[in-house]
Amino acid sequence: VLQKGNEWLKGEAFVDEVERYASCRISDLSGVKPESSVALAGMPSTIKVIRTRKGDKMAFVTLEDDTAAVEVVFFSDAYQSARLALESDQPILVRGTKDPRGEGDKVLAESVERLSELRERGTQEVHIRLDWKEINSANIDALELLLGGSQGHCATRVTLVDQGRKEVVLKLGKRFSVAPDENLTDGMATIFRRNDVVSFL
Repeated sequence: VLQKGNEWLKGEAFVDEVERYASCRISDLSGVKPESSVALAGMPSTIKVIRTRKGDKMAFVTLEDDTAAVEVVFFSDAYQSARLALESDQPILVRGTKDPRGEGDKVLAESVERLSELRERGTQEVHIRLDWKEINSANIDALELLLGGSQGHCATRVTLVDQGRKEVVLKLGKRFSVAPDENLTDGMATIFRRNDVVSFL
């Protein structure tokens, strides 16, 4: 599952979500002042849990995006509320504060949310962009099966492009309302052999 998450970090959908939800890329943290609020999107690659002197659990998490990695510190309260998201093996959004002591680019976490949860709440429409050359009976059958199996609340719009010039827009019916998740983007990439077929609006 971690491999799947790392592939997600390299896709167009992740780039769109960084622009939508994150305050910066991890590689840009060096330019952020200590004590500043930040929101970072990425995958937890390592999680080290320890006990405090009071016996409470806290964690040191390495968060990675497609540019760099950073250590995120979860004190006991933050860790308890974030544990399920951290252990989900899914891309997450961490909100917190850059270490006020100015010791490197460490972040003190306040909250965590799975990007999939943010995406489902914030997406109204799924946009599928295809070239006419990609339309054949096998791809149409696979696309119908994929959309039919993705039960969700988002309307689906398909744009067909003829050699980059003429465009035809199709708005699909409620039967093809879908969930904006990794299963949909992975399925599209498998059918059309590229990662930029789908965008979430």
